[in-house]
Amino acid sequence: DRGAAAVLNLLRLADLASNFEAIWTAPFRQQVTCGVFRSPSGIWQDFEPPVLEVADEKTEILHHIVANPIRWFPQMLEGAHPRLTTLGPESVILVDDERQNLQHAWHASKTALRYCKVA
Repeated sequence: DRGAAAVLNLLRLADLASNFEAIWTAPFRQQVTCGVFRSPSGIWQDFEPPVLEVADEKTEILHHIVANPIRWFPQMLEGAHPRLTTLGPESVILVDDERQNLQHAWHASKTALRYCKVA
């Protein structure tokens, strides 16, 4: 597995997957699923998040998620998680292995307020 499916498998191994509603990876890659979401029934499903509509800048993606939650959380189409319509940047955590991806290159207002650097 690669992309979001690989991340999901790692979270499952660590018994952490139940803490997530959706997982996205960027940049877009051909033949690699960039998104998975947990349906209201608890089944994880592949989907293609709108990563091509956003600059390949992790903090740009974070702010796009906040502005367009239904595009990044497909389970909302089934009525799940209505509270996500009021999602703010402080409610999303950005996880990356490169510190420079955690801050926007030219917009200080678009930095990640919550983040985790992993090895």
